[in-house]
Amino acid sequence: MYIIATSSADTYITNKIVDGIRVEDANVGRAGTLDLFKLYGETMSGSSSGHTELSRILIKFDLTRLMTLASSSFDVNSSTFKAKLRLQSIESNLPTPRNFTVSVFPLAKNFNEGDGRDVSAFSDIDNCSFLNSSVGVTWAISGAFASGAVGDVGIDYFASGNLSDGLGLRSLESKQSFVEGNEDLLVDISSVVSATLAGTIPNHGFILSFTSSQENDLVTRFVKRFASRHVTHESLRPRLEVHANNSIFDSHANSFFDVSGSLFLRNFAGSSQLNILSASSPISGNNCLKITLSTGSFSTTVSASQQAIGSARISGSYVGSYYISAQDSSVVSGTVTLSDHIQSSGSIVFSEKWKSNDGSVIFHSTFLTCSLPVKTTFDAVPRQLRVHTTNSRSKYQKNQMHRLRAFAYDSNYEPGSSRVPRPTRSDAPEAYFRVKDLDGKVYIPFERQDGGTRLSFDAGGLFFDFYTDGLPSGRLLTIDYLIIDRSSEYLIEDRNVRFTVE
Repeated sequence: MYIIATSSADTYITNKIVDGIRVEDANVGRAGTLDLFKLYGETMSGSSSGHTELSRILIKFDLTRLMTLASSSFDVNSSTFKAKLRLQSIESNLPTPRNFTVSVFPLAKNFNEGDGRDVSAFSDIDNCSFLNSSVGVTWAISGAFASGAVGDVGIDYFASGNLSDGLGLRSLESKQSFVEGNEDLLVDISSVVSATLAGTIPNHGFILSFTSSQENDLVTRFVKRFASRHVTHESLRPRLEVHANNSIFDSHANSFFDVSGSLFLRNFAGSSQLNILSASSPISGNNCLKITLSTGSFSTTVSASQQAIGSARISGSYVGSYYISAQDSSVVSGTVTLSDHIQSSGSIVFSEKWKSNDGSVIFHSTFLTCSLPVKTTFDAVPRQLRVHTTNSRSKYQKNQMHRLRAFAYDSNYEPGSSRVPRPTRSDAPEAYFRVKDLDGKVYIPFERQDGGTRLSFDAGGLFFDFYTDGLPSGRLLTIDYLIIDRSSEYLIEDRNVRFTVE
């Protein structure tokens, strides 16, 4: 799962000196840039030089949709859950500082963006400023300087906290160093976002600044600019990139001996996915079903549970894991053992039955074909895999999820002859997707490290959930695939997919 949340409010606050007078009540909520700067040695009317001006950036994201998905699509406590804050650098005619570090902390107080636009005289007075978080509400310390721990009152931002994840009290600071000064900001704020979605930290947004030591030294840093949510080009706006590996691999279409596999069962009543009923009681929880795999006299039984994402259970979805050894000596028929049967045929069709725990009720019956893993002598020529999206559209709406199916095949494969038509099944390689425009700008990258864009596999082939949140409107977009197969990598552009998000 990969989803982009765009900022719902952003601005910067400053105690700029204009014409010798300190201006702390100015609002720039509608400015096209988010400016981070520090000026040392400035002069004020009636006093000598040595005064410091600085700014801090405030930004907030609407996490309502992510909170909804957290109970059904991903686990905020998973090690694969990641959330990254991205601000894109804006070039200007002004110099850019080098060798500085930006700190990011979660805000403890809400702020109202405001409609100010004056970034020259700083004359617009409205809502958020260096003095106020909103009209009539002041910061605990001017400039939102008051820090504390999660749960403290009378502070402006959380510098530390116990996030109830077993790690105890720790710093909540995220940092990025800028060497050249023209880099984008991309910081990992996974622990804070996870705690926010879990309700441990209030969703008031984030505050960005130079580090404490750099704010207080005798160096001028002017000016680092990022695009705000009001910039004309939608693709430059701030975003929160959230991803987690929620891919599944159902072995019904691709099952092997000597390899652990997972079998999924989904129960539908009309268009609704509901728990199976047994004597009017829903079947749910751990080890609530049994799966029996049998052929001839051989039979093995494993437990199945209701599918879970974190602590949340998915209605009507069940999964069980199995393992069958190719060296199993159990008798299948007469003196023929399972291993004899496997060696002679290479594959076996098992009868698969999903039963109540006492075995008295069969809820589903099907077949599972299990084969030997492919073993081959050295082959210097890799397979020529191709991937096509089979159900793409030309237009998608914003903030929607669409389940897309992809078909993978080896273009060099020549099927054997058959008297009856046989359906062609998709290959099941390790596969990832990305979304980019025709100019090459990537909006959803291949997220391999944590599996955020990994494709799932079921009886129908490869599939993935595509979220249109945060994608730019009106741009012509396409989908690429990264395939990892037998130690080879393939970058494949699906040239049949062209779409816009409206």
